[in-house]
Amino acid sequence: MNFYFITQKGGKSLFFTKLIAVKEDDFCTFEDKIIQYSIDVQKKYSLFNLIIFLGYLIFTYYFNYLVQEDIFIFSILCVSYMFLEIFFYLLFIFFVPNHTKYTYILATSNVIATFLICYLIGVFCNEFFYDTIMYNIVLSSSFVLIFPDVYILLLVVALFLDMSYFIFLKEMTFMSDEFFYNVLDALVMYFLSANFNLIFTKVKFSEFTARYKIDLENKTDILTTLLNRRGLEQDIFKSKLVNSNTLCAMSFMDLDNFKDINDNFGHLDGDELLKNIAVMIQDSFKNCTIARIGGDEFVVYADNLTSSDEFLQLNKNFMKLFPLIITKNNVSVPISCSIGIVFANTDTSNLYEKLYKLSDECMYKAKNDGKNTFCISYIGGNFV
Repeated sequence: MNFYFITQKGGKSLFFTKLIAVKEDDFCTFEDKIIQYSIDVQKKYSLFNLIIFLGYLIFTYYFNYLVQEDIFIFSILCVSYMFLEIFFYLLFIFFVPNHTKYTYILATSNVIATFLICYLIGVFCNEFFYDTIMYNIVLSSSFVLIFPDVYILLLVVALFLDMSYFIFLKEMTFMSDEFFYNVLDALVMYFLSANFNLIFTKVKFSEFTARYKIDLENKTDILTTLLNRRGLEQDIFKSKLVNSNTLCAMSFMDLDNFKDINDNFGHLDGDELLKNIAVMIQDSFKNCTIARIGGDEFVVYADNLTSSDEFLQLNKNFMKLFPLIITKNNVSVPISCSIGIVFANTDTSNLYEKLYKLSDECMYKAKNDGKNTFCISYIGGNFV
């Protein structure tokens, strides 16, 4: 999902996101974290609004602050909104975690609904409740939407609603002192809220960046910059959630005679060879998950395949690159590759463990069959 409604294409930020140096690429990089934060904070936001409106409703009845007609309208609006917030709360508990593409739309809709209810209270009930509730909601929402462009656009709309409220309902003259001071109060509140939102967004993205770097280090192989075993497992788990009930495959690769490189030429040359092999695998297996899981062992994972032949052909093309003859100081070492290939359905239980175990066994069978070849197996049947 792209955040084109927040920023422009090509990594260029709109005005407000540019102020905090947040680009489209950053939004895309931290999309999972933004979604999780939005889900968590929206649940708290709904509970907070429930408490606020329930408190105002109790206050109104207890102190008999409004006339009977206004109390009735205010009660209808408050109760309707509380049911709406309960609905949003349940959505962010049960629906949104499994349908994350709706996260941003629902989060923004929740804030818009709150603003509209506050405006209706001001129109049909009492200025006191409009000012106090609106300012509470505006301040709290500044920590909810970490999309500055969207949030500030909402504030601009809210300001125009304020001005129309002062002119048409409060019957203030456009150039009167009363109108000026009311608009000034609203401007100060919205300006503070906008700054809170900009600052908070910057803080959150600094936090996301720090966590991202830590996560990246934990799941990346330092030598080749490919995924490590932990990263591979995480990637397969995430991919399984997206591509359910599709054909997937894993290739377990082990370099033949790699130990001779280290023994004859040294570990630095061995490391350089591993880097070159990593690039060769990346060039041969486009749009696949690739990992170095230790030593001279690499794993390639692919899902959403149309047929097993599609993935087999990639492996065959890769095998054509071998053997490599590494020569130094009049010593030559042939390097080849043995591969274990396993096909399965992505809905297979314990998918990663089964693919890893069986492809490892197939790789050793390929080595026992004379090296520089591959062995194929299937989980749950032969896939064509």
